[in-house]
Amino acid sequence: MPRSGKTTLLNSLIGNYVSRVGFVTNEVREEGERVGFEIETYLGKKALLASVNFNTEHQVSKYFVDIENLDALFPSVSVLMTKSYYT
Repeated sequence: MPRSGKTTLLNSLIGNYVSRVGFVTNEVREEGERVGFEIETYLGKKALLASVNFNTEHQVSKYFVDIENLDALFPSVSVLMTKSYYT
């Protein structure tokens, strides 16, 4: 369901929580056309996750995925997940 507002809804539902953990993906558009996805953690870190312009061996649909960008962001998310926010 592209462009149905999933990320917007998620952000509005959890926007007031202080102890948010995780990430969302945002569309990357050029001249009105979606060309990729950016990953954004709730700590405010961002990286380009997938693009039609990447040249990697990892592909989902027409998008090539940069695993190194994904790995670079996850230590900041996983550290928060191991803290006792939920106890």
